[in-house]
Amino acid sequence: MGQNTWGWWLMIFTTFTLYLSFFGKGSIRGEAKFDRLAIGSYIVTGTGIIIASVLSGAGALALIGFFAMAPWAIAGWLKTT
Repeated sequence: MGQNTWGWWLMIFTTFTLYLSFFGKGSIRGEAKFDRLAIGSYIVTGTGIIIASVLSGAGALALIGFFAMAPWAIAGWLKTT
């Protein structure tokens, strides 16, 4: 469990570091376009987890993942409209 947590932390840290090094700190604004990009990334990640669960035969985990992630994705998407 601890390695998984550190792996996700390292991935997020690296992603934001690369983003800030390419685009700079001044480009992050409270725009719906940027917010939708973050929500889209969340949806892609969640979809990947669900597909991996289905392909590995863990249908129950896929359903749990869907119902745990979908409400947040929908709420975030609707809030940015």
